[in-house]
Amino acid sequence: MYTSRSFSEMLTDYSDIQISVSNFTAACSRKFREQNTAAAPLIVFLFTNRFRPNLPQYYQI
Repeated sequence: MYTSRSFSEMLTDYSDIQISVSNFTAACSRKFREQNTAAAPLIVFLFTNRFRPNLPQYYQI
């Protein structure tokens, strides 16, 4: 199963990103429990906004 999301507004503060990811993870967990299913492992990818080339872009290879 693959679930993704994007943010409705640009987030620049790490704590805001952490809260959003935590809330989304909790929502996904609720769905799994309702379906009586499980997931392992959990992988989180974060990307900078590629549609804003005027802003600094972060990437790590």
